[in-house]
Order: sequence, then structure tokens, then C-alpha cells
Amino acid sequence: MPVSQRLQRLARHVECSRAPVILLPIILTSLMAAPYPMLRSAGIAQDNILWMMQLHSGNVFNLILKPIDPFPVGLSTLVLALTGLLMILRAARRLTAPLVS
Repeated sequence: MPVSQRLQRLARHVECSRAPVILLPIILTSLMAAPYPMLRSAGIAQDNILWMMQLHSGNVFNLILKPIDPFPVGLSTLVLALTGLLMILRAARRLTAPLVS
């Protein structure tokens, strides 16, 4: 099997089976960062929603994860972008390939 086919198969496998796990750091960061300013502007006391910002910034269970927190988010973004790009290129190649009769 050529290297390009193996790479495409691996990309499809990563994208389909591991995407939910890879997306977890991105989803967690987004879910905690986006509502915080909205809730603050709605008048909810900071003490009631401080946990959201602490979770977003990497302070979980008295562990300070700030030094390692950007790595999984950046890596998951990179992996999903690369595998998605490989899948798009494969689909584009299929559309432009001549039909064999």
C-alpha cells in the first residue's frame, strides 16, 4: 500500500474515532471562557462563577496546569486541522479524477 494511502487511512481513522477525545480540551476551554463575561455582565456575582474561570485557566483541583494547558489544546487543534486537510484533499482528488468506464 502506498504511503499516501496509508496516511489518508490514518487521517480518516484519527478524525472519525478520536475526534471527540481530541476535541475535549478545545470544548472545555470554549465552554468555560465564553459564558463567563456574559454571566458577569448579567449581574451574577463573581464568587458564583469563579470556578469557570479557574477551570478555563488551568487551576483544577488545586493543581496548577497553566504550564501544560496550552499544549493539549494546541496539539488537538493541529491534529484535527491536519487530518481534516488530508480528508479534504482526498475528496477533491476524487472529484477531479477522470471517470473510468
